[in-house]
Amino acid sequence: MVPDQTMATLDNERYLRHILLLGEGGLLVLRGIVTREATNCGQTLEHTLATNRALFHNLIREQKTKLFPSTSTVNADVQTWDMSLLTVVVKRLFLSGLSSADTSSFETLKSCRNYIQGHPTSITMSATDFTTNRLLLKTALLQLASGISTDTDTEIKDILRRTESGDIDMQLSLRHIKDLHEFKTSLLDELEGKFSVLTDMNRRLSSVETCLNDLDGNHAVRFGALQAQLQGINIATGERKNDMADMKAQLEEISHRVDKMMEMRIIDSERNTKKELQTIIEGKCDQRKKEKVAMCLLFEFVEMIQNILVDDH
Repeated sequence: MVPDQTMATLDNERYLRHILLLGEGGLLVLRGIVTREATNCGQTLEHTLATNRALFHNLIREQKTKLFPSTSTVNADVQTWDMSLLTVVVKRLFLSGLSSADTSSFETLKSCRNYIQGHPTSITMSATDFTTNRLLLKTALLQLASGISTDTDTEIKDILRRTESGDIDMQLSLRHIKDLHEFKTSLLDELEGKFSVLTDMNRRLSSVETCLNDLDGNHAVRFGALQAQLQGINIATGERKNDMADMKAQLEEISHRVDKMMEMRIIDSERNTKKELQTIIEGKCDQRKKEKVAMCLLFEFVEMIQNILVDDH
């Protein structure tokens, strides 16, 4: 799949937060359940898997290789298992030992993952869907974590807090999700592309803001230096005080006019850009094309402002 270079939206951000919660939280509680239930059986997990090998004869090849690397070995390291394999092991070995509340929460968690994996082309989530799915997932994770350990319960609450709202580093979160190896790489690459475009746009706009601030500062410095020079001239040539006062007033007027001209050029550029953006918004083309054209227009506006600032310097 070729990454989509349109800019990320709030729907993309909500989707990212949801799969981050699902991936981190789901792995944590499922690994905890397998470890706990194996301990409750009074045997090592490796022994339990080995004695029940026949229950896993119809696994897909990747899962079977992960769980049973050879005919005589067992991989009981749950940290190397993904959610798909974890759910299979829980269902075939330990489901009957779970409470009704845990069983219901386990099924909810499995359904949430199946929904994401079953819609590989959708990387958006509306506000309504996000609220609904998050509530289901939150309830399930808290229920399952409460029966594992205090530390697991604390970790789940921390994950819930981090993924709910507020600032979040999208690029860092995407890299973390990729490291979980829970979701399709092509899907994550497309999502990463969208957030890269957004990051680049924010960087360009921040650059313009910095330049504008520098412009204000440079004008103030230049005008301050001019005043100091004029003051020195007045002191040195007191007999021509009136002439120097006239010169100072003229230079102040010139400086004011330069500032005004710069301001007018920027305002004019901003006004024209707003008009063009409005034309794009009202256009009949599809939303994706609108986003692409609007983004190009904003880049041109940024470059225009930077050129104005360079000319001034």
